[in-house]
Amino acid sequence: MLDDRKPLAERAVATFSDAAFEALLPRPRKRVRMEIEREALVEAGIGAGAVAVFVVAIYVISQSYATNGDLLPQGGLAIVGSIALFVVVLTLAGFWLEQQEF
Repeated sequence: MLDDRKPLAERAVATFSDAAFEALLPRPRKRVRMEIEREALVEAGIGAGAVAVFVVAIYVISQSYATNGDLLPQGGLAIVGSIALFVVVLTLAGFWLEQQEF
C-alpha cells in the first residue's frame, strides 16, 4: 500500500516504476491458433504478387533508362505507365476477387 503522506509526485513515480518492472516479467500465455480464411489468403497473395511485379518493373525500368545517375525522359514515361498499369491491374483483380465464390 502506498504511503499517503508522500507527495503526489513521489507516489506516482513509485506506482509507475512498480508497473514498469512488472511489465518486464514474463506471463504465461496460451497459444491461440488463428484461422485465416481462404479468401483472405488469396487476396493477400494477389496483392503481394502484384506489388512484387511492380517493384521489379520499376527496378528494370530504372536500370534500363538510366544514364550517369539520371533517368531519361522515356524512363520517366515508362515509370508513369507502370504506375498506371499497376493501378489498373489491382482494380481488375479487385473486381475479379469480388465475383469469386470462396
